[in-house]
Amino acid sequence: MPCLFFHILAPDTMMTLRLVKSALNQPTGSVYKTWCRNASSLVSWSADDQVGTIVLQSPETYNALTVEMGKEFETLVGKIEKDLYNSSNVQAIVLCGEGDKAFSAGGDLEWLRSLAQNSVHKNVDLMLQFYNSFLCLRQKIPVPVICALQGPAMGAGACLALSSDLRVAASGNVPVLGFPFTKLGIPSGMGGMYMLQQSGISATIANEILLLGKTLTGEEAHELGLVNRLVAANKVKEVAHELAYEIAEKHPVAVRSIIRGSRLGKDSGLVDALNRDAHAQAMCYNRVDWGVGLTAVAEKRAADFDSYHAK
Repeated sequence: MPCLFFHILAPDTMMTLRLVKSALNQPTGSVYKTWCRNASSLVSWSADDQVGTIVLQSPETYNALTVEMGKEFETLVGKIEKDLYNSSNVQAIVLCGEGDKAFSAGGDLEWLRSLAQNSVHKNVDLMLQFYNSFLCLRQKIPVPVICALQGPAMGAGACLALSSDLRVAASGNVPVLGFPFTKLGIPSGMGGMYMLQQSGISATIANEILLLGKTLTGEEAHELGLVNRLVAANKVKEVAHELAYEIAEKHPVAVRSIIRGSRLGKDSGLVDALNRDAHAQAMCYNRVDWGVGLTAVAEKRAADFDSYHAK
């Protein structure tokens, strides 16, 4: 399946370190609760009494966000939400991609190309469904979500990463957040523009990132305040879990209240932003030149788009 893919640590107690190592190597069963963890699942969930882990499970596509994955993701989040409001003591969740190559390569090229066959209003509906199938994580989960960026999060993958509350990323010259939308021939979607603007960076910097379709390294993202901690790529998931266990030691009501307040302040305009993004992208899918950018990116060259006044 073709997909989009561009070729500080706080002191920890020994107990926290033991819990982290246990979580990262925990076999199915024992104290872990597990849903959707089998060879055919595109997402998985495991949790002990303090920390949960959601894994995007499609390493052969660099964990591309597909419609099918979105449906599984939304169903899983609904189950987690119900558990968190009824019996679970999970205090934090780590979101990561399977493997060590990427967090998520973003959208599926075949699906994106196929949208040219639809009407504008149909594509608006499809995009909103796609956005919300992943962003439901932010809308429904009442505890902190920590994104582990051991590799690139591109396009929609970057938007999913931005929807998390905290981010741990790979150091060095490793791309971690990419926004190649204008190179593909569409404006940013899935709330990318809105969440960048709400992240605390200046509007001019956000504009430059989106207009140029830039990809940020871990250092660049950290300097802009888009990630919390930088570590070696092979330590990203471990450190993300360490951070989760640190949070889990704090008062549960206080933790949930802080997250609720933080998201409330940032998400007041998110619904409007998603509607705007869906309409803007849907218009581009119906242009004659839709697909030119997809081909150019796949062939690693600049695209030759039609003029604004073309059909």
